[in-house]
Amino acid sequence: MGWEETRSPRLCYGHFPRKTQSNGKNICWDHKGEIALPYSPMMRDNFHAFINKTIFRRYWIALNDIAKEGTWTWTEPGSTITHTVGPVL
Repeated sequence: MGWEETRSPRLCYGHFPRKTQSNGKNICWDHKGEIALPYSPMMRDNFHAFINKTIFRRYWIALNDIAKEGTWTWTEPGSTITHTVGPVL
C-alpha cells in the first residue's frame, strides 16, 4: 500500500489481490485515503502525471460501470464519460 501526496486529497494505491472497486474504496477509506477521482482539470493532470510515473502498478479509481455494463460513470458526482483521452493504463 502506498500514498501519493498531491494538491488533491491523498490518493490510495497499492498492490493487493484482485478486488472489486467497492472493496478498494473501503480499503482506501480505512487508511484515511480516497480512491482516485480526477474530476477537475488540475486533479486530472495530477492523476495522469501519477499514472505515467507509476504505470506498471494496479489502481482503483472512482469510475465504474456497475449501473449499466459499458456505461462508465464517476462515483462522484456521477457524471457519465462522454469522451476519451486515450489509454491511460
